[in-house]
Amino acid sequence: MKSTPFGIYLRDKLIDLRFGGPKYFYGCSEAEIEELRIDQKVDFLPETYRQFLLEMGRSCGSFWRGSDLLYPDILHHKDDLDRDLEHFERAFRIPRDAFVFCSHQGYVFYYFHTSERDDDPPIYMFSDSLEEPVKINDHLSEFYEQSILEFRAIDVASKTLSGAETQDVSENTIQPNWNEYFRKEAQRDTSFFSQLSTNFRAILFKLGFRNQKR
Repeated sequence: MKSTPFGIYLRDKLIDLRFGGPKYFYGCSEAEIEELRIDQKVDFLPETYRQFLLEMGRSCGSFWRGSDLLYPDILHHKDDLDRDLEHFERAFRIPRDAFVFCSHQGYVFYYFHTSERDDDPPIYMFSDSLEEPVKINDHLSEFYEQSILEFRAIDVASKTLSGAETQDVSENTIQPNWNEYFRKEAQRDTSFFSQLSTNFRAILFKLGFRNQKR
């Protein structure tokens, strides 16, 4: 049986989790995808990324709201990061085969390598607080899946901070008693917080959680 293309699977999951209705998800044309490839001077784009662009490259609801990962916003991302690295006199330079596919408010950048022509490549993050990039996911598909988990948790945390009622999230990944879930994770694995996005850690820090056992 033919499997569902990743882009359609991801779009449908985001719609099911109420990141937006179907009308808030629409993709890039093949010409726009080619424009992105040429802009960052690479010879290849992974199929997982192409699927994302085809289904939601222009609009993906509230997913990653506040960050730049859509066309045309991501045009010149690579040049912007290069310029910042030079301005702040960092030893690290973005690899020539890198494709910078996402950034958050100009200080966190996410990229993958293209020279190995991997259709679901590892993901690296660089921020203004780092001297060298760090690998955060083994695959781009995992990056998207983890982001869904984190942004759903941010939504729950934000509602809690505002005093609004919260609802359970799907698949029982995070329980309604989410603060107890985080405490248990921190006790079980001290690297738990280092695996979370910058956005998510900021929410947890505001709530008084820290990267330490309790």
